[in-house]
Amino acid sequence: MLLVGVSVSIFSQNIIYVNSTATGGAQNGENWTDAFTNLQDALSAAFSNTEIWVASGIYTPTTGTDRSASFYLNNGVKLYGGFAGTETQLWQRDPGQFVTILSGEIGDPNSFFDNCYHVVRGKGLSENTVIDGFLITAGYSYGQDLFPYTINGIGAGMLLEGASWIANAQPTIRHCKFENNLASYGGAVGIIWSDPDNNVSEKNLVNPYFDDCAFVGNKSSRQGGAIYKTGNTGIDSFLLTNCIFRDNAATSSEGGGIYFSESSDSKIIVRKCIFERDSAFAGGAIYLPATSAEGYSHLGLRLDSCSFLANFALDGAGFYFDNFLPALDSIQFDFVMKNCLSQDNKVLNGDGAMYLFRLYHNSVLTGLVENCTFLNNITGYYVAQITVASGSSTNMEYTNCRFSGNRSRITNASSFPIQISCGAVVTPAPAILKVSNCLFDHNGGGIMLLSSSNNYVEGTITNCTFYENGYPQFVKSLWDTSGGYFNHYRIENSIIWEPQTNIWNMFYNNDPNMLTMHGFEIDHSLISLPDEGGPPGSFQAFGDHMIFFQDPLFVDSSANDFHLLPCSPAANTGSNDVTEDAGLLTDLDGLPRIRYGVVDMGAYEAQDSCMASQVFLPVTGQSALELWNNPSSDGWLVFNLPVEESGEVAITLFDADGRLAARQEIEMDALSYGLYFPELSAGTYFVVLTTARGKMRSATWIRM
Repeated sequence: MLLVGVSVSIFSQNIIYVNSTATGGAQNGENWTDAFTNLQDALSAAFSNTEIWVASGIYTPTTGTDRSASFYLNNGVKLYGGFAGTETQLWQRDPGQFVTILSGEIGDPNSFFDNCYHVVRGKGLSENTVIDGFLITAGYSYGQDLFPYTINGIGAGMLLEGASWIANAQPTIRHCKFENNLASYGGAVGIIWSDPDNNVSEKNLVNPYFDDCAFVGNKSSRQGGAIYKTGNTGIDSFLLTNCIFRDNAATSSEGGGIYFSESSDSKIIVRKCIFERDSAFAGGAIYLPATSAEGYSHLGLRLDSCSFLANFALDGAGFYFDNFLPALDSIQFDFVMKNCLSQDNKVLNGDGAMYLFRLYHNSVLTGLVENCTFLNNITGYYVAQITVASGSSTNMEYTNCRFSGNRSRITNASSFPIQISCGAVVTPAPAILKVSNCLFDHNGGGIMLLSSSNNYVEGTITNCTFYENGYPQFVKSLWDTSGGYFNHYRIENSIIWEPQTNIWNMFYNNDPNMLTMHGFEIDHSLISLPDEGGPPGSFQAFGDHMIFFQDPLFVDSSANDFHLLPCSPAANTGSNDVTEDAGLLTDLDGLPRIRYGVVDMGAYEAQDSCMASQVFLPVTGQSALELWNNPSSDGWLVFNLPVEESGEVAITLFDADGRLAARQEIEMDALSYGLYFPELSAGTYFVVLTTARGKMRSATWIRM
């Protein structure tokens, strides 16, 4: 009768209490006084929609030496740590102060070899399952070291499995720290959609949500130093937010931070995460391979507001996508990277200090990199942002990014912040690169476009600034008149200031014996070269609106400030059509583009200019423009002009923020002329009259 009474008492409550240091009491989990001292007892008693509150302390899955023992999570149970043992409300806990440790250390404390295979384990867990506020450590899952792995070789800190009774297992792991766990695959966490020891088991999706978790010092002998995940996401996403990956390592393989496998139809989102000092053979922070035999269709990765700091690999120190099996083709890969920082990452021998893509036949890559900064990344030879192999169609766009100090570890070797490379195929698979509002300074090179025969890359560079990047600045493969395929650069509204080099080092077509400018199209740009002809193709390459060898007048290039001074020759000299066609509404600072009627060259739009000084300052004497109806309540603006200035004139109106409000060109044949602006809203406007001879008169006009 007593046992029945205890059972009814436990199963009728919504909260079960656990405190390893509790003494006395009934130890039935009803409250802090009567708390369980053993977490396993609470898990055994819990049912769906039950919360388990665990006070600070160290908890192990067994008091014996059975390495297969784990804390098994029950479906729908919410497991919370971080309590002092007195709280009455969940919000009162503090996991940072009251550390609750789930440990796999069950044997010799000086040895990992007798630790639990998995500290925490769950199978088929729904979104109602939560583990929150724990330090999970000392799992040891070194099993069979080669693929295929065994169940005891994966997920030392936590193992999450799919199950036949749920199509998509989606537990939440929040405010947890995974530290010093070791496995063959997935040092901290293993996520598998089928049991590797059961060949007939079904594959069911597992997409846990990790939020505000830290993965520190975890290691795998093979793949996934911190996380190893197999399986698709289906229509859902695999989501990590606010997580830290630090000092994790895949010691002899790929994915120091995260390794994804068999993710053919998946959407992966990594938001506000930090990857720091993670290391691997390839993919120091993240490795996403194409290895599934399930058939490929659509795979997407989004990196949002993440930092990649001092990660290390032989290839792809930050991120590496690799379809390394040519038989697996026809992949659609969508990549988005926004508001991210990539700094001090290092590749030893290969490419991709920041990230590296390799795709094979008939695949399609679409990528957008926006508002990102790439600083002081070091590569073995090339800083290959992206490499596309064997005929994959590519459309990559970079906008509002800064590339600074990215170099090769080899002294005087060229290295390129962006590289596009297409291999030889029977059917052309063009690659398209668009770069706009970007700054390139003090790198080991500029941009490289490479292709083999019967393929080509098209590069468009708009409103970018290049400064002291060494040489060569722009590389493309040899222009092949016989094959009809060649790589092409179109450079507009840009500043290329490399005064220490010449045209032969600035533009390179992969033929060391002969430089040509065929395939280059450059206009509305300022360049540190004299206007004195050049190699074959120069006449066609440079347009009619170039500015040659005039100092762009940066604010302070020695302090890496590449904004333009107000009277820079690059101010108000670009092409509005080019900027508008590129959809650029703001500059690299996020400030308005096309100030004072004409867009500036380069990545930054001068918010003040020579015109601004004439417009905004009070004007007297011969430069003053006499206006009538000032203020004007009806929108009519009448002005006088001396007879000697009659002829063709332009009237330009700017609003109080310097934005172009209206512009008209007229032929004056009288001393006075009236214009009607009914569409202008009430406010103060600055009126500039420019004569055919370039004289300017200005005044302030108030529209009521």
